[in-house]
Amino acid sequence: MMYRVVWFIFAPAITLLYGWVCTSFLFPFVFDVTKVLYEPIGYISGILFAGFFSILLVFGYRFVEVTFLKEVKPTNKQLKVSFVTGLIFGVFVNYATYSLIIEPKGLMECPAELGYKNNLMSEYVIDLKECSVN
Repeated sequence: MMYRVVWFIFAPAITLLYGWVCTSFLFPFVFDVTKVLYEPIGYISGILFAGFFSILLVFGYRFVEVTFLKEVKPTNKQLKVSFVTGLIFGVFVNYATYSLIIEPKGLMECPAELGYKNNLMSEYVIDLKECSVN
């Protein structure tokens, strides 16, 4: 019984936290923002969404197993398909961020001279005064 209680607390918490991180990449498409995180290669957002899609599948099956006491597990093919789908979606979101938000709005990358030293992700802003100083 304790196992089910712990599962019902931590699985949704992990899923919501992971989903919140993923939605930070989707905010520029929904809201008018002045700062956008972008990664030129696209593998960070690709892996992030691939993991999120896979964790949704695994936790969904696990939820059914714990709730209905049925032994169900996702197949390897389902896991691969969800991972690849998430990977493609993440790379597409990264490319769309650049072509639909950064270029049309004329956003500028924060230069290292202003103290912005983020290694993998670049912050694009409307005005250079908005760059984070680390």
